[in-house]
Amino acid sequence: MAYAGRWEREADGSVVHHVQTSHYAPWTGTDLVREVQFGPGRLELTAAGADDSQVRIVWRRADA
Repeated sequence: MAYAGRWEREADGSVVHHVQTSHYAPWTGTDLVREVQFGPGRLELTAAGADDSQVRIVWRRADA
């Protein structure tokens, strides 16, 4: 999934993405909430799925 727009960090540490455009049309104009975890060289965003599952994406810093 791809989307773009502004984002902000909430007091509880979560991130809210304010979706301005997306290739998945139903997300355009919505807010998506993601839980955040990070550590050295790693960022993980987790969201609730449609059926009480969890959707997770993890970025890891490439070795130089």
